[in-house]
Amino acid sequence: MRPLSAQSQVPQPALRGAPSPAPASKLASRLVSVDCLRGVAIFGVIVCHIPVSDVPFNLSPKFLAFFPLQFGALGVNLFIVLSGFCIHLGASRGEKPLVWSAFWKRRFFRLYPPYLAAIALSLLLAPQVTAAPLFGWNIAAHLLMVHNLFRDYIPNLGNPVFWSLGLEEQLYVFYFALLAIQRRWRFSAVLKISAAIGLAWWLGYFTSFGRPTWDQQSWGTAPFALGHWALWPFGFWFSWSLGAYAAEACHGRVSLPPWANRFASFACLFPLGVLLNEKIWLRIWDGNHVAALGLPAVVLQPTRALAALSEFTLGIAFFCLLNWAILVERKGNAKANALAGHLVRAGAGLGLISYSIYLTHNPILVVLEKGLALDFSLSSIALRFLLYIPLSVICGKLFFHAVERHFLSPGQKTG
Repeated sequence: MRPLSAQSQVPQPALRGAPSPAPASKLASRLVSVDCLRGVAIFGVIVCHIPVSDVPFNLSPKFLAFFPLQFGALGVNLFIVLSGFCIHLGASRGEKPLVWSAFWKRRFFRLYPPYLAAIALSLLLAPQVTAAPLFGWNIAAHLLMVHNLFRDYIPNLGNPVFWSLGLEEQLYVFYFALLAIQRRWRFSAVLKISAAIGLAWWLGYFTSFGRPTWDQQSWGTAPFALGHWALWPFGFWFSWSLGAYAAEACHGRVSLPPWANRFASFACLFPLGVLLNEKIWLRIWDGNHVAALGLPAVVLQPTRALAALSEFTLGIAFFCLLNWAILVERKGNAKANALAGHLVRAGAGLGLISYSIYLTHNPILVVLEKGLALDFSLSSIALRFLLYIPLSVICGKLFFHAVERHFLSPGQKTG
């Protein structure tokens, strides 16, 4: 692969009022701010997978109290931005061209062995899965990491979160295109192209691919029926590219507008992204609930297109959060408050083992739910949170030490 063009290697002016770009040697070390954001993301994912209510969609106090917990799933969106940042951080130094064979080798040995161990664990905890139809094809799709592209292979290994591992690998393929576009034009062209592709994809998904649920529309027949369009990489490339853009800014190769480094920008954009999110609009589109909201269906129908903007708004929100967190770490402001320092260290510690927790928490929660057989009273819901979260973390930490740490570089074998 050719090196970055001379034009793209010229460092851009630093943001006025921001600290000077850190030396490459310093940025090569682990950023506590990034690990802390990983911790926040994995905490949200665990919370959203804890069963908290058997109440269907309505305007009851119980539903309204627990429905926001579903948005912990947006931790995956944060992970996608962080992935783009971490993957591109080395190449954004501009010191030498990226060698693709070395890149794929590193990513394979970093991610794939723990992934295989997590598949084995999931099958061990859900042995009935092996008797499911298309099990052989399901295994093959997961091993090739294309399962998120098919209608029948998302939940069938007892661990639905595996879909994002397939997405991650596919975004690495998109990284080829990102660097090719960056070599020919500026990085802004990457953002424009990825945004245009993503917008077209989400508009197509929300207006024609299938409603009211994404499972209703597929193309082809089993075992090769394509589907789950919302989990394909085209809609996430923009958010991933924003993370890579943050890596460019981290090395001073591009300058960011002041709003992109402010927590206030995240605080404004994140609620907007949540309001536009399909978790809300899919419920509204359900004809059984339109009357309860007092809105005619003819008015609600055009709002489908608004949900296409959710991924973009959330991507930009997490982009701002990432830039702000790195800026705070560079300035050393996190040490100004003892409580904030403890929270940051706790979040970073969680972030260090976030991949192991992500791989293992769902089958652990399923086993706990079946074994304890709790109801949905407030006391039982509280007990779930008191037990499930720490047990998920403990099991993730054990998995980290037993499996994942053996595939890290020597400087990363902590946690």
